[in-house]
Amino acid sequence: MGFETRHVAQDVRGYAGPINLWVRFDSRGTLEKVILRGHNETPSYIRGIRGWLELLEGRRMSQPLTGPRGVDALSGATVTSEAILEILERSRERAARDLLGMSPPSGASPERSLLGRLFDGPRAYVVLLFFLLLVPVYLWGGWRARLVGLVASVLVLGVWLNVPFTLVDLASLCLGVLPGGGEKAVAVLGVLLISLAFGQIWCGQGCPFGAAQELLWLVTHPRGVDSGAGLGTASTVSAALELRARYLKFPLAALVLCLFWISGDSAYLAVDPMTTAFSDRMPGYAAVVVVVIGLGALVYFRPFCRYLCPAGAFLALSNKLRLLERLRTIRLTRRRAVARCDLGVTWQEDVDCLRCNRCLVQREKRWSDEQ
Repeated sequence: MGFETRHVAQDVRGYAGPINLWVRFDSRGTLEKVILRGHNETPSYIRGIRGWLELLEGRRMSQPLTGPRGVDALSGATVTSEAILEILERSRERAARDLLGMSPPSGASPERSLLGRLFDGPRAYVVLLFFLLLVPVYLWGGWRARLVGLVASVLVLGVWLNVPFTLVDLASLCLGVLPGGGEKAVAVLGVLLISLAFGQIWCGQGCPFGAAQELLWLVTHPRGVDSGAGLGTASTVSAALELRARYLKFPLAALVLCLFWISGDSAYLAVDPMTTAFSDRMPGYAAVVVVVIGLGALVYFRPFCRYLCPAGAFLALSNKLRLLERLRTIRLTRRRAVARCDLGVTWQEDVDCLRCNRCLVQREKRWSDEQ
């Protein structure tokens, strides 16, 4: 007997929205077939999912789908695969109770609360801790604290957890969809909250892809580690061209989102290299783009952030909000050398300011000597 799962687990969502499966069970409750019928997931995220679904087929009613003897999550698509496993657990319970007259499997998981879905494991708490530390580093930390934060962002949020804020997340938010739960949902909510409070500090302080670019730039510009010594040392082709080029990301984001909304094809969202930059399933074209960006970062300060990042274009709008700063609940009072910004920003309220705090004057004497 086979049926679609869209009515069995309507509240379960994958990375970018609802997932519909077709499942078939035999008379003893063995899962004979699983087919992915409908989804909004980015294709590059779920490459190889057919083979992963085949590992689930043949599971008897008494066998767990996950755990030491079960099937692990699909590499590079944790949120999607966990949603599929949740849907299958509920489908087995429905088949056992209503179709086969059997006792539901003991492994069937009950519906969880919002907090239960968000903090479903230690990884989610690691992401929460990162955001809790990000705020004081932004408000009071010097260049050493920020450097440690950049390295931690690449290693923890990028290489280990793979939770950058990407065009896929932006498209999902525009459709009113949040990731189903876990560390990715915590990361997306964290980005939104700190952006509303302080502006675009995720891009300048927390984003693993932006942090990787800056660390590459520091390899060839070691003086840039200390903003007091290295601010204003980044290369530019032309000041006039720079001011125009850094707004390319805004029409690019609008174009890709419109194509996605009109066509419904999530393949357009894969144009953002961040979607697979930290995945072990990176397509060949994406690898080429990431390498080109990495080489450019050796010469230019954060080239992707400056000119092309669609998610950054969305977060840049939060610079006009900065609710906590505007309400004067929290204010940054340290002196700034905004005129020497490596990104070409000319004032602190600029919509394109990454809030990286490199313009903070670390040494007042040096600033006085330069005037």
